[in-house]
Amino acid sequence: MEILATNELTVQFWVKMTSITLLELFLLFMLIISVIEIVKKPEIPVALLMTVFYTLTALNGYGLHYHYSNGVTVQHKVKITDFNEVYKNGYEIIGQEGEIYTIQKKR
Repeated sequence: MEILATNELTVQFWVKMTSITLLELFLLFMLIISVIEIVKKPEIPVALLMTVFYTLTALNGYGLHYHYSNGVTVQHKVKITDFNEVYKNGYEIIGQEGEIYTIQKKR
């Protein structure tokens, strides 16, 4: 396996992180509003809405943690002579252009 080029998808990572963080802040704001509303008027529709916002906030928080812990995706353009070496080192093939393959670490 001969590495020809390396590409770090840093911009893609930070755009994803920023959008998930903004969505998380919006969901937290909506959750706080629904908690205030349920304290003022305890009704079932508001409680259901609060449950939905709480669930979405938790799921989005998990997504934020997942993307942050995985970090920036690094892709390599390589010429492969032994495919077993690629798989043994924990890479997966994600593209091919003639004899040049694009690989990245499995997550």
